[in-house]
Amino acid sequence: MFNRAKRTENKIGIQTYAFDLQEEIMIYSYLYGVHTHLHKKLSDNKKYSCYSDWKAYIQNKYHEYDKNKLINFHNYLIHRKENLRITNDINHSFTSAIIAAIVGNYLLRFAEEMSDLTQLLTVPWESLIITIFSGCITFGLGYFLYYVVKSWIYNNTNKMLFDDYIKILDEMIKQNEE
Repeated sequence: MFNRAKRTENKIGIQTYAFDLQEEIMIYSYLYGVHTHLHKKLSDNKKYSCYSDWKAYIQNKYHEYDKNKLINFHNYLIHRKENLRITNDINHSFTSAIIAAIVGNYLLRFAEEMSDLTQLLTVPWESLIITIFSGCITFGLGYFLYYVVKSWIYNNTNKMLFDDYIKILDEMIKQNEE
């Protein structure tokens, strides 16, 4: 459901406003030095080194739009940003609950195993197995948390892109009124 709606939103953005979110994310991430893995896909003429150059690119790209089309594009971006916020809120709540459950369960089991130290000391191979298992679980949780935090940062970049685009469009709409 969400993927189909996202594809439809992307299609509207490309066909109606020449706004390809994936390309704009690559350009924006290059501007701020985030998500460097995306930079190789970006052509040299879209690698902006400062905000004012990037802003000029947007203004040039949409300078032919009349006031109504700018307002419609502005509202489209607000809608995309709001959908992103709602999705992020759901993801953060869900992920936080899962992480808390996993970590709590892991700590509870680890505490149970470690509570009887005398038994562990009498059978050294059990101690070794528990230590290796605990290390693997800790590594797995760390890896999982890394990707969760990485996705939050990626979504924050999208939000900042929308915020900056909306701000630039606001300025263009005001200039169009004068």
